[in-house]
Amino acid sequence: MSDMHPAPLIDRLGPYRILGVLGEGGMGTVYEAEDERLRRVVALKVIRSDRVSAEVARRFALESEVLGRLQHPGIAQVYEAGTANSTGGPQSYFAMELVRGLPLTDYANGRRLPMADRLELFARICDAVHYAHRQGVVHRDLKPANILVDESGQPKVLDFGIARVTNADVYATRQTSVGEMVGTLQYMSPEQVNAVPSEMDERSDVYSLGVVLYELISGRLPYDLERAALHDAVRAILVQDPAPLSSINRRLRGDVEIIVGKALEKERHRRYLSADALASDIRRYLRDEPIIARPASPLYQLRKFARRHRTLVTSAVSGVVLLAAGASISTWQAIRATRAERLADARRIEAEASRGLAERGRQTADSALRVADVERASALREQTAAIASASRATSEATKSKAVTTFLSEMLASADPAMAQGRDLRVRDLLDKAGTTTSSAFGNQPAVRASIEATVGRTYFQLGAYDAARAHLDTAYTLYRRAGGNAGALGEVAADLGKVARSSGELAIADRRLTEALALLRSQRPPTDDFIAAAVNELASVRYGQARFPEAEKLYRESVRLAIAKRGVADALTGERMVGLGSFLVYTARPKEGLVELDRATKILRDALGPNHPRVIGALVATADAQRSLPDFAAAEATLRTALVSARLVFKEPHPTLANVLSRLGTILTDRGRPLEADSLVTEALALRIAVLGADHPDVQLSRSALGVLRTQQGRLEEAATLYTAALASRRKMLGLTSPAVAASLQDLGVLAQSRGDWKESEVRLREAVPIWRASKIEDQALFAEGLMAVAIRRQGRLDEAAQLLRTNIEQKKALSGARHWTVGDASEKLAGVLFAQQRYAELRPLQEFGLAIRRDTYGASSIQAAFQLPNVGTSHELTGDTLGAIPFFREAIAILTPLRQPSDAFLLSARWSLAVDLCATGTLAEGESMARSAASAVPFDSTKALPSQLRAGVAFCLLRGGKTDEGEPLLREAERTLSALPTAAQGRNGDIVRGWVRTLLAR
Repeated sequence: MSDMHPAPLIDRLGPYRILGVLGEGGMGTVYEAEDERLRRVVALKVIRSDRVSAEVARRFALESEVLGRLQHPGIAQVYEAGTANSTGGPQSYFAMELVRGLPLTDYANGRRLPMADRLELFARICDAVHYAHRQGVVHRDLKPANILVDESGQPKVLDFGIARVTNADVYATRQTSVGEMVGTLQYMSPEQVNAVPSEMDERSDVYSLGVVLYELISGRLPYDLERAALHDAVRAILVQDPAPLSSINRRLRGDVEIIVGKALEKERHRRYLSADALASDIRRYLRDEPIIARPASPLYQLRKFARRHRTLVTSAVSGVVLLAAGASISTWQAIRATRAERLADARRIEAEASRGLAERGRQTADSALRVADVERASALREQTAAIASASRATSEATKSKAVTTFLSEMLASADPAMAQGRDLRVRDLLDKAGTTTSSAFGNQPAVRASIEATVGRTYFQLGAYDAARAHLDTAYTLYRRAGGNAGALGEVAADLGKVARSSGELAIADRRLTEALALLRSQRPPTDDFIAAAVNELASVRYGQARFPEAEKLYRESVRLAIAKRGVADALTGERMVGLGSFLVYTARPKEGLVELDRATKILRDALGPNHPRVIGALVATADAQRSLPDFAAAEATLRTALVSARLVFKEPHPTLANVLSRLGTILTDRGRPLEADSLVTEALALRIAVLGADHPDVQLSRSALGVLRTQQGRLEEAATLYTAALASRRKMLGLTSPAVAASLQDLGVLAQSRGDWKESEVRLREAVPIWRASKIEDQALFAEGLMAVAIRRQGRLDEAAQLLRTNIEQKKALSGARHWTVGDASEKLAGVLFAQQRYAELRPLQEFGLAIRRDTYGASSIQAAFQLPNVGTSHELTGDTLGAIPFFREAIAILTPLRQPSDAFLLSARWSLAVDLCATGTLAEGESMARSAASAVPFDSTKALPSQLRAGVAFCLLRGGKTDEGEPLLREAERTLSALPTAAQGRNGDIVRGWVRTLLAR
């Protein structure tokens, strides 16, 4: 038992009665305990309190359900994960299946298992690990101590998923010495040692399995880290090759050594892609079949065939020998008989035989000369190939050694002695690396190009696009100067295209990616991953350029290439499907796109786990599809799931985190929760400017989203600044005809309507419509035309506005269906024109149709429905049905009150209308009370219409109740103040107030 972390002195934890201590480790103490609810004995792992942060506690609830679903004979089941109160305070724990057995290596050594039995046992362990991976759970702490074998020989993997919940591996790498955690460090993959969560997937477990297999069959670990300082141990895992198995035991030379070596590859993509692939190769070896890890030469396959079919091969060889022997004996006897019978002709036969032998000798000599020539030519070719291979090997060895030295020095800078108290991040190490490559590898351009490309790609993954471009440009120049490596040049050109697209430089991206595809296709097979990636990237560029038919063709090609190379269940295939699904959503096919995105998200989750950045991207795209349908509730739920993962994965500013924040803010705006949305959209804008720069296209998305919020809040000057900046950047980066420019013009058109500047609104919207149409985005063109009709109406051109809206409604029905929300929206706008024409009987059905569409689309109690309810109420008032108007105003107020501030103008207008209608129909006490409450919500301001309208409502109720002395002065004062304002600012309520005054005077 450790002196540093003694077992807590507890006799029960929640429903568990402690029976005894089973063991301790760096993460906590394991007890034997009885679950008194189910009367079963369990292993209760109580996590050390210093290992449980608030974040870890939150994860328990999220992870326990997943871990509980892992039901496999090779996995110790997690029954429960939670937190209970103990004498020392809250205590987190896992209740697991109690396995009575020995650690894997102890079991194998104690029973002196032969090699074949050890390999078969290990393959069963791989089966269990692969099963968990398919459920989206990665272990991240595989080692013999976590793999017990019971008396029946059944292996059980313990602690599945617990290392992920507690961040045990990341915690371990932050210690100042190896100490108690060296046992875990020995089994860590290079990406775990680097503590980069986004790089840890099932291949990290494959590496750990490789270490376990190495130890199981050799009795040693790949690296001797027992007395190593932390930075030396880390460097060993990252850059040193393990001792070959054959140097420990010559019998391990060959296939087993190759299998272990592939599992222990430093680079993830060079390892077995799954634990199942590792198990399959082991079983091929046990069946004497060719393994996948070894190139299968004809001689190697023949040797394997002979081993698998020893009896058949032995019989065949024996038969050939006997046949040859029998033929020899028969021939000898025939010759003797012939000699006896033809003794007289012996000399003649000998002479003829001599002549024939001489002729055959000459033929044999000629044949031998020809064979010698062929063999000399073959030997010369082999010698030339060997020299070239040796030259390549020498070059690669020199390059590998140089890269290893460089990485060692870079990582050594994290040594506390060199860091001198600074907490160095990956970005710090990259910055240091970027300043030393030129001086370190000035005379080795191939080495420098490789390192520059790697550093550039890493910067890109961190969202540092400018730094990425600088290093990739250097790598591109070096490869181009050297010549002869078109494949590497093509890869870097594709990377530069990706950086350019991410930076909004679409013309540059198009050129780079077109060049990359030409280079790669000249060197690689058609289904090569780099070719498929470049096709997908070019599709995104063509979409951004509004070249939609080309973009769709490229997206579909990238999916086809991925399926042909990797199958339908691979993560790369899922990523390509996300691109296609997003394209379908953005080109007004959300239902079709959502089908593709749902499929892609499942593939990515199964392959990578729930928190991988690609899964987050798929969730964002799915939310876009749900919003387009529209299904705001589903979109919000999807984005909240994405945000939990994004906050977990991206600890520093990153474009993906900003993307999730911005999208969620937009959805909350749509759902009428501006206060929640404001903080998210503001954070997203700040993140995007910090990471991407002020002119990046994604920054303009955040500016537009924040502009919508500022408009709703009445902060119109701030909204104007945001919209104008977005328009200028989009014109600069994307050109005058980009759909994004049309979106900014539309934003400014809506803002002008909020200001009452109807002429400016019409100008902006007329500029946007042809851009939408040229880009073949018809739904947005029709939406902009509907807004333009409002501006035309407010300028008094009523017949023109009515005709435009009637055409608009028919076109929207043809595009989206008769009950699409855009049809309801245009119908409401047409009702506004009919109101101005005083055609009240015609407008009421249109307003009621608009409300029905809103309820169908957004829900009966949605904020969208609440905004339309007062219009329906007003249509009842205009047709003389004041009593029928009251329920609509009541319903609107009930929905809006929890969502809006008490001083919100729309809410106050609804309360004013309800108060007036109540008083008009005789419910005086309630009406007067509501009118006074509404008037007191805003201070009096003679420059604004609303305060005077609200006070006029109080006066109306007072007059209806016979309180003339109080009501008459208040009404006259309100009428004077309103009359002093511009007519446009008074609105319909100004006319109503003046009507009340005329009625008062008529008395």
